[in-house]
Amino acid sequence: MKSLRLKIISGFVVVILLFTTAAIFGLNQLGHLTADGTGTGNTFVLTVIIISVLVSLTIAIVLSNRIVKPIFQVVDRMKMVAEGDLSAKLLETKSKDEIGQLVQSMNEMILNLRNVVGEVRNTAEQVAASSEELTASADQTTVATEQVASVIQQVASGAETQTNGIERNAASLEEIAQGVIRVADSSNQVAELAKQTTEQAEDGEGSVVRTVDQMNSIYKLVKETDSMVKSLYERSKEISKILDVISGIADQTNLLSLNAAIEAARAGEHGNGFAVVADEVRKLAEQSQASAKQIADLILKIQSDTENSVKAMTEVTHNVENGLEITKETSEKFAQIVQNMKDIAPQIEDISSIAQQVSAEVEEITSTADELTTIAKENAATSEQVAASTEEQLASMEEITSSAKMLATMAEGMQELVHKFKL
Repeated sequence: MKSLRLKIISGFVVVILLFTTAAIFGLNQLGHLTADGTGTGNTFVLTVIIISVLVSLTIAIVLSNRIVKPIFQVVDRMKMVAEGDLSAKLLETKSKDEIGQLVQSMNEMILNLRNVVGEVRNTAEQVAASSEELTASADQTTVATEQVASVIQQVASGAETQTNGIERNAASLEEIAQGVIRVADSSNQVAELAKQTTEQAEDGEGSVVRTVDQMNSIYKLVKETDSMVKSLYERSKEISKILDVISGIADQTNLLSLNAAIEAARAGEHGNGFAVVADEVRKLAEQSQASAKQIADLILKIQSDTENSVKAMTEVTHNVENGLEITKETSEKFAQIVQNMKDIAPQIEDISSIAQQVSAEVEEITSTADELTTIAKENAATSEQVAASTEEQLASMEEITSSAKMLATMAEGMQELVHKFKL
């Protein structure tokens, strides 16, 4: 820019020299026409030359300062903007010419850059805060899902144990039925068989009591699992609300980047650097929107799986309740069998009819035990299905956590980018 001042001054000097040369030539011509033009004319010409040169230099310096100084100031401010410093005081100018318009346009551009960078910085902080909340919620949901998976595994194990116990009870009942038939066929062995049957019935009653306890435990676990699955469903709704907030922030960021690109286009070549920043912000907003959409899709899948799990757990609860009731009925029937078998001893003469009655009752109990076995197997299968669904939900929550961490990383990148600007 110093060369521009030299060029302006040199231009004025050349013009004055040309003017002076012309004046000298005219005076010399005039000096030939006067008799005493030699001495006085030369002095006058030299004086005119010196005054002309001084006046020319003064005018050139003043004009160059009025033109070049504002340009220097504009260049300094643009260098500061290029380095990311937007905190400099705005230039003051009273000029209405092109230089004044240039200074005014640069001031407006700096003000717009301050506003845009400030908005981008605030938006980046909001995105970072929301992504941290999403990550925390996803971690909590993952822990809850792991707990649910553990409980479901315990329920499945308990259902398998229950099935084995009922099958053992069915085998015991079969032995009792055979014993009652032998009692009916042979009165000589009634007493001994009655004693054995009584002992077996008491064992069966104890097994049924233990089965009832197991069914109660399974019922409690199923109830807890159902509550946890419903809680998981509600938390997924909370994550959906957070995703709506993130999507809104991404839309606002995209709109701000579009406005910034428009302002940069208006600024011409001076706005090219900021146009690149605005484009990066727009790309980041689009990536945030895409990530939020992916997370929303995963949440929808989780909610669908959770609803299915709630339905399955409701059915499991119903089945367990039925199994519990049937087991209690079986326990009562076992108690009745024990009492009947105790009454056989003093009533040997009626052993045949009583044995037939007991045989019929045992057959009914055996049928009930078979039903219990089927129900227990169905409960075990349902528990395995719920466990598989819970594993899928856990995998989905891990994907959500990964996406949330990725969003937080992008938000940190945005913050680092805007913090390069000094407001």
